[in-house]
Amino acid sequence: MSSNSVYDKNMRALESRPLILELMNRCSECFPEFPSFGSEEIAGRHVLFGIKDDTVFNLDSMYDSGALLDIWEKSLDDEFNSKYIMFGMGNGMYAHRILDRMSQDSMLLIYEPDCMLFRYVIEYFDLSRIISDKRVIIMFPQTEDVIESEGDLYYVSAANLEYTDLEILQIIEYMNYRRLYPEEREYFHSTLNEVINYMRANRNVMTRFGKSFVTNAFNNAPLLSMSRSIDSLKPALKEGVSGIIVSSGPSLSKNVEQLKAAKGHGIIAAADSAVSVLLNHGIMPDIFFCVDAKKNPGHFTNPLIKNIAMGCDINTTAVAFEGQKSPLFFEKGEDPHIEAYLKDHGINLPRLKTGGSVANTAMSFLLEIGVTNFILVGQDLAYTGDKSHAEGSLRASWDMDLTVNECMVPGYYGDMIRSSGEFVTYRKWFERKIASRPDIKVINATEGGAAIEGCISMTLAEAVEGIRDMDFDAEAFFAEAKPLMDENERAGFMKYMDETLGELGYLAEQVREALKIYDEMEKLVIENKYRNPRFSKLFQRTQEISADIKDRGIMYYVECLVQEEMTQIMDRAYRSEDDERAELLAGVRNGREYFEIIKKGITLMEEVKKSD
Repeated sequence: MSSNSVYDKNMRALESRPLILELMNRCSECFPEFPSFGSEEIAGRHVLFGIKDDTVFNLDSMYDSGALLDIWEKSLDDEFNSKYIMFGMGNGMYAHRILDRMSQDSMLLIYEPDCMLFRYVIEYFDLSRIISDKRVIIMFPQTEDVIESEGDLYYVSAANLEYTDLEILQIIEYMNYRRLYPEEREYFHSTLNEVINYMRANRNVMTRFGKSFVTNAFNNAPLLSMSRSIDSLKPALKEGVSGIIVSSGPSLSKNVEQLKAAKGHGIIAAADSAVSVLLNHGIMPDIFFCVDAKKNPGHFTNPLIKNIAMGCDINTTAVAFEGQKSPLFFEKGEDPHIEAYLKDHGINLPRLKTGGSVANTAMSFLLEIGVTNFILVGQDLAYTGDKSHAEGSLRASWDMDLTVNECMVPGYYGDMIRSSGEFVTYRKWFERKIASRPDIKVINATEGGAAIEGCISMTLAEAVEGIRDMDFDAEAFFAEAKPLMDENERAGFMKYMDETLGELGYLAEQVREALKIYDEMEKLVIENKYRNPRFSKLFQRTQEISADIKDRGIMYYVECLVQEEMTQIMDRAYRSEDDERAELLAGVRNGREYFEIIKKGITLMEEVKKSD
């Protein structure tokens, strides 16, 4: 019989964390294939177990849990500020031990695959401390409509991890969960791998294009202030309008002419690399998208492109904007400093989810404004012979090694075809998006390339014929969108960006002071004089300076300019030394190196300021 006092205590804790309670209640109870479970009272305590295929798997020691936990805890890395992600709550014994060792800045994310087991556990085992702790996130399997929300493991993991956390991230499995929930375990690990790979790829992009990101942000700020509101498009969209997303895959060459019949019957949304192909065939897209910080200017040489509405973000390459006459629609992008200002002033820029492809961004944009019917064109995401892009596109003329990261995937016509890891990432994004939105219809009219799960395969001629009854003036639709900011908001935003650049002088002063302090601290450690009030006072001052500059908006841009060096110093910061003095000396030298890197970033930022 359950203990009412334990259950009541757990429920009070859940009521203090309404999101966890909501996710638990929303967690479907239609998992009949899941194992059965129960608990047995042994020596005055409940021992939890699961049963699968007539085999009993204990979820606790039948004797001394403390001894079992001592052995388990020794397997964990003893890293300061570790973040933990765990597969399975069990009876909470692992989570309790992790809470005992966590710092205030740590995080524990628990993915419990069996919500019915959790409901049982809260009747017999006290989880109130775990549930109540704001450092703990508890998640359960959810229906597909929670993808990209607080119920989605990918979304929540990505939102709560930074690149620097990967070095000290600890992924844990509760005992015997791998045997009881093998399919859910595979989902758990594959999802985390996707998050980790995305974060590493994103950091590589920032390392390679950091200066472009920063330069573009300040150059594009005036354009952002004069752009149009994506939100204002939503009420103006005609119901049933289709979004035709055109990419520059090799198959576009064979059916591009069919798109002429689609003009005026939907929204033709093109990836930047596909625009030249369309214009060469006399087809004017209604909008095109460019979100890359660096892009070959050859994509934008046709003067007609200046008359096409454009989807972009604050880091989009400046060459894409040169001479642009048509409306601009900015998405939120990856600039937390600008994002914070807009949020504080009630100016909404939607964040368009993307898997790395401009076509992914185009679909997110169209979904954002209310489009639910889609036709994919040129979306090969695979190779045709020795071609990765359509004839007439800039990239078709490039000499590329197609064997790099090559893999075989199911094709549009059922055969196995050559693709790449990059293309697979883009395809999986489409598949996740389609699975998360049962209300949308997606036709794959590429007529080649990779199969995209969840799509209806159809020739482009058939797909276009299906929308000919819909008349829609997309050019007027975009031209009539409302401004993102009024005159006063534009002035306020530009003042904010100017004041951000003005913080460089103050930042340089703080860095000079910190470097002097670290020189003195190093001397004290070398002379074995670090056990005195002076050393403590100096250390406290470095902490104050670090906290101060971290809150300065300019620091985001400075760090972008020295991303590679920042990554290296953060990796070294978590290494331990053999004794106290060596540990202190390493810490002091790492601290000084950190500020030397910031000093370099300030110098680079001054160059950006001159070019602004």
